[in-house]
Amino acid sequence: MKIEVRFQERILDDMHRWAAQLPGEPSDRELFLSLYIEDIIEHLTEFVGIPKHAVRVEGWHPPLYWWQCSDDLWIEYTVRTRGGWFFNRTVKITVLRLQTQPPERTSP
Repeated sequence: MKIEVRFQERILDDMHRWAAQLPGEPSDRELFLSLYIEDIIEHLTEFVGIPKHAVRVEGWHPPLYWWQCSDDLWIEYTVRTRGGWFFNRTVKITVLRLQTQPPERTSP
């Protein structure tokens, strides 16, 4: 099975703005952000898009989830599966939104 994780471009811009508010030097914040993004990708990959405590938003296809990836950051993302057998399957995870508070609702 192949797992692909991608962030919409505007989400990366939002993450850079979020990191700019962190303490420290700009180079340290950028390093932290790159490690943070790697960590999100590793967790989403390890759990095939559904880490512990991820909350599915009912009524959406492809499946839409919210996940609290740190104390002060939530991401919204979709998980799409393509292909047949396990070895030929591709799971595409696309991060759509990020926010610093829990989602207000998890249904459309």
